[in-house]
Amino acid sequence: ASYGDDHPYVAGAEMTLGQILADFGRHAEARERYARADKLFARMYGDIHPYRAAFVLNHSSLLFPSPSQAGARSSCLRSLTW
Repeated sequence: ASYGDDHPYVAGAEMTLGQILADFGRHAEARERYARADKLFARMYGDIHPYRAAFVLNHSSLLFPSPSQAGARSSCLRSLTW
């Protein structure tokens, strides 16, 4: 609340909460947190930025346990270009 909704620390906290939720297998909730973080990072830093690449990697990790490993691989490769 002291930083405001658009502060980089808020985006970082959303990313961390997403990681914790993913670790507990709560992937749907993790995706929501990652999406909030990415939306904030995109607004603050633009389309291509290392923080956005971190989002892509974290989000793609949710795809690996699923049959959509090809999607996860392409998502990981995309983050490397940033």
